[in-house]
Amino acid sequence: MGFFSFLSGKTPEALMENGDLLFDRGQFGLAKIDYEKARDRHGKKPARARDFLENLDSKVARCCDALARQHLNKGHELMESGCHREAGEILSLALELTASPGLVQDIETALNVCRSSSREPEHGAVDEKRADPDTQPGVAQLPDEELDSQEALETFEVILSTLSQDEQAAYGEYGDAFVQGVVALNAGDFQGALTALEQAVEENASTENYIALELGTALLNLGDLHRAEALLMGFLAWCPGSVRGYYVLCEVLWMQKAFDRAHRVLDACPDSMTHWVPMVLLKGETWCLEGELKKAETLYREALDQNGMDDSILRALAAVYETRGYPDKAFQLYSGLMASCSGCGRAPDTELKQKFAHAGVASGIMTLQIIDIYLDLVMEDPDNRALYYENVSAVYEHLGNSEEARRFKAFALELQEK
Repeated sequence: MGFFSFLSGKTPEALMENGDLLFDRGQFGLAKIDYEKARDRHGKKPARARDFLENLDSKVARCCDALARQHLNKGHELMESGCHREAGEILSLALELTASPGLVQDIETALNVCRSSSREPEHGAVDEKRADPDTQPGVAQLPDEELDSQEALETFEVILSTLSQDEQAAYGEYGDAFVQGVVALNAGDFQGALTALEQAVEENASTENYIALELGTALLNLGDLHRAEALLMGFLAWCPGSVRGYYVLCEVLWMQKAFDRAHRVLDACPDSMTHWVPMVLLKGETWCLEGELKKAETLYREALDQNGMDDSILRALAAVYETRGYPDKAFQLYSGLMASCSGCGRAPDTELKQKFAHAGVASGIMTLQIIDIYLDLVMEDPDNRALYYENVSAVYEHLGNSEEARRFKAFALELQEK
């Protein structure tokens, strides 16, 4: 929205899917915003899945770790450039984001190096270099005017860190009104964002800029869909390679149920983008929203055949299979994803374990491996222990172990009665 998915009327599940798309594009801060919005929406309109909040918590933690790692890398770059004060600030922010022990240790080590370096005699020379914008090509220079609060400045800096260098440079040139508008959009103050971004339009003579992307997002959330569509179409005419532009415009068109127009927009993207994973996912989501699940399935399968295995597309295809009533096909895909995690040494995320186990039970795969996964989930996702114990009981019953089936059924009933 530019990149913010504060999408009025969206379900918690849809907001979480928006976050997944952003995370898959490496836009971790923006994904975190969507996940948190999904949590807020869940409080008003609960999601159907009992494990929804636990999934969100896992995704938010994953985003925080990714953001912290991103800030750590940026901190190293700043230290190498002699910008120790800025490095210290971004490393401190990274430390606030994560609770992962290994990552915390890496950040604290970098902070100690940064503090030690900032006390070196050459500090004056470093400051002189840092003060010259010409020595920092490609890095956005924030407006000279002081923002309303340090918190607003930090928010804007986090947003900048998720963008490409070219976008960072551009976002830093549009003035204070634009910064305030982006921060307001991030906070869900859509009317305030609209006012500030319209002021930014007046202050910037050229219409070929990213202001239209952010303004279109504010209008989307205020329900002014026709004006938002016009702005975003104009933005994509100027910047046809912006995945974020297609993402927000698709949201506008989806809300109008203008699926034909959404397809035309996506089909008109540059040839080089046609097979990009985010574009394939947007196209597939459009098919799903209009109920054309078979077409979504075909699209995902063709993308996998052309480009090789991709986790995001595999998960999307598995979700289509589940919706179409083919849990056995979904289970095969989830099994492959679980195996790929083991092969590269990383642990499967909680959501993948849940989908693997649930699809297995739904397709009659009653094995000790399924039991082991559910018992892992009891530890990772304790709020849904009752469901996991109940499924463990069903698997044991299928395997003929009535004693264990009764024991876990009792665990489930005890938790349900609390």
